[in-house]
Amino acid sequence: MAKQIKRNKLNKIIDDKISFEYEKRIQPWKTLKIDYNYYMEEMKGLMIFTDGSKMDGRVACAFVVFYNKTEIDYRKFRLNESSTVFMTEVIAIQQAVQCVKANDLGQVNIISDSRSALMALSAVVPET
Repeated sequence: MAKQIKRNKLNKIIDDKISFEYEKRIQPWKTLKIDYNYYMEEMKGLMIFTDGSKMDGRVACAFVVFYNKTEIDYRKFRLNESSTVFMTEVIAIQQAVQCVKANDLGQVNIISDSRSALMALSAVVPET
């Protein structure tokens, strides 16, 4: 069974895009990883990478803004030690969105490595 799932992973790359819908069937540490170099090749226009972490009692999140492969800005945020990693990931995305809105940046690709944060945010109904 594990070998079949592994073969299926390779079959899910369609038109040079990777579908993550199959990911729930396999263990997270066995999923196909997207190398940072993939983004470097595809990086056109504004892109923001977000991340959050909790280690040794320190909790923080950050985002980095790139324009055509050049880093132009970054922001770091220290959070309360009771914050969860999930909260750090969502706050990093929220701060990136606020930066986009505050600076009227227009269309921006925001990249997050937190599937749970992205799934939670996809359930939010946009303001009208």
